[in-house]
Amino acid sequence: MRWYHEDVDAENYIKSRIDSGALTYKQIVRLVSAFQRQNGLDADGKPGPITLDRANEVLEPEIKTPVIDLPNLTLDPKEWLYGIDIDHHQKIDAASLDNAPVQFAYVGVSEGTSGRASQDTKFREHLPELLLAGVKSIGVYHFARPSSARLHGPGFGQPLGEAENFAKQWDVADKIVGRLLPPVLDMEDEKEQRS
Repeated sequence: MRWYHEDVDAENYIKSRIDSGALTYKQIVRLVSAFQRQNGLDADGKPGPITLDRANEVLEPEIKTPVIDLPNLTLDPKEWLYGIDIDHHQKIDAASLDNAPVQFAYVGVSEGTSGRASQDTKFREHLPELLLAGVKSIGVYHFARPSSARLHGPGFGQPLGEAENFAKQWDVADKIVGRLLPPVLDMEDEKEQRS
């Protein structure tokens, strides 16, 4: 006997169960199948590109975060913390760091899960350079693009694989720096970048 009924509103059910944290992998596969059937797709339980596109359309209103206007909030630049983020696209200019009030830095260490872009090619150089330049608070980040699987293949856009890749690079960075700032996820979307 199935634990769900064919006419269950799969979209709202998935949203409510994800929000409560009560879904298992097996349940998700079954729900994906129901979602696919209800949207006229092949019901194989595997969230391929067409299923993911449809799911993104359905979930888009839930994903967008409204901007909150805070008219009475004033920010005093004297209280700001200044930091930089750097990856293989930039070089570290120690002289510039001496002239700027840089109190922290975040270094890109990973992107995707494996292959040509899984590890930032310069992070092993950037970390010691920042330490030599006197930056005492350093963290690392993972560059993620959830829609990249269609562009770069199956190694991209897979959350668990991306997290595992980042954890490996985190360990390397931690050995170089010592104590790292909390991790950061830099989330990008090619659709947004093109518009």
